Amino acid sequence: MSIGIRGVAADWHGGQSSPLYALASTGTVLPNALTEARDCLALLNAGQYTSDDITRETPRLNALIAYLEQVPT
Repeated sequence: MSIGIRGVAADWHGGQSSPLYALASTGTVLPNALTEARDCLALLNAGQYTSDDITRETPRLNALIAYLEQVPT
């Protein structure tokens, strides 16, 4: 697993009980990690982030989602 993927998870996790927190801290992929990552992408595009944030974070979240889509849970 890429350190970059864990970094994206660290930047976007929803707290210590979230699947992305587990991914960021231990590398463990929990069943709801993909759902949480997709929710983060939807939140990014919901209008409360700047266009620079969207430009910077969309590829990072898409890479995280692509990774999670390939990992069996």
